[in-house]
Amino acid sequence: MGKLTKALLGNACLYTSKNVDAAIEHLERVLSLECADSYFGQSYWHARVSQLNDTVGLTHSQQVRVRRLLTLLTSQSEVTVAERNASRHVPLARPYA
Repeated sequence: MGKLTKALLGNACLYTSKNVDAAIEHLERVLSLECADSYFGQSYWHARVSQLNDTVGLTHSQQVRVRRLLTLLTSQSEVTVAERNASRHVPLARPYA
């Protein structure tokens, strides 16, 4: 786990009712881009969304949006693992005899 992820996990209550909507909107925007996991990695983004999920007093619509982000991260993670596994099993070309 990286330093940024550890720092995030150390601060259990980063979000309040005043800033949670902006945080959700930001994460929706960032995670909708394909390059979201290329810089920070899945564990960082999962920690950010998990913190949102742990925020006390989320409205129903905020809970739905956060769950959607968690689902998106899970599906992106599964695709990444599948792509890595597929690339490992590519047969090497044999030289001509």
